[in-house]
Amino acid sequence: VEEVVMRRVAAAALRADDLERRLKNARFVSEASERLAAEAVVGRDAAEREAADANRDARRLARHVGALREKQTREELRRVERRRVELINAAETVARDLEGDPELALPIGATKRKKLAQTRAKLQELLRDRNTAAKMADRLDKQARLDDALRTAAAT
Repeated sequence: VEEVVMRRVAAAALRADDLERRLKNARFVSEASERLAAEAVVGRDAAEREAADANRDARRLARHVGALREKQTREELRRVERRRVELINAAETVARDLEGDPELALPIGATKRKKLAQTRAKLQELLRDRNTAAKMADRLDKQARLDDALRTAAAT
């Protein structure tokens, strides 16, 4: 009987040791899970901050690139405008020269009259193009001013 009791006590002691090990393991796993969860939260917060920083930088870069494009467009319009003025001046000079030619009224001046008509037509086309470009430049400038005002209002 004593031997049976001793075996039961020994078995119970082994079970108690086993349960104690399981409890320690469960505590260890629980602490590890909590630590991993805390690290995951910290990592998520860091990723969210990094994403917010990246978005802010991307918006800044987009504004900067937009401003550069607008500047390049304005410069291109100014260059084209200078070229148009040169062409207009050249056409006006040719038209004046042809209009002052005494042969223009004579029958042999038919070619010169035709050239004068072509030059006047080209001059009218160049003036129309210049006016259209000026309107476009005005619209771009107005849009740039509105964008600047919007950015200023958003920043305050």
